[in-house]
Amino acid sequence: MASIWNVVGDEQIVSLRQKRQISLNVVDEELFCFAAEVQVSRAFLAWSCSFDDDLVVTQPPTVVDKVKRHIDKLMAFYNNATK
Repeated sequence: MASIWNVVGDEQIVSLRQKRQISLNVVDEELFCFAAEVQVSRAFLAWSCSFDDDLVVTQPPTVVDKVKRHIDKLMAFYNNATK
């Protein structure tokens, strides 16, 4: 499988959910799911967050946890930076 996110990081297959813009494994009228080979890195975590609530990393749980930790780290930084 060709990698769609090719930056330095550990390479894993992850599953993502995004609001419907193209048709792949349609879940319902608004959502589709797809799996892609990505290198899980800070850049990937930032990219996945750049879609706001339009994209959700759903698998594997280890990557979901990395996304959550990334968001928590950013929240802590901004909470402290604005005091």
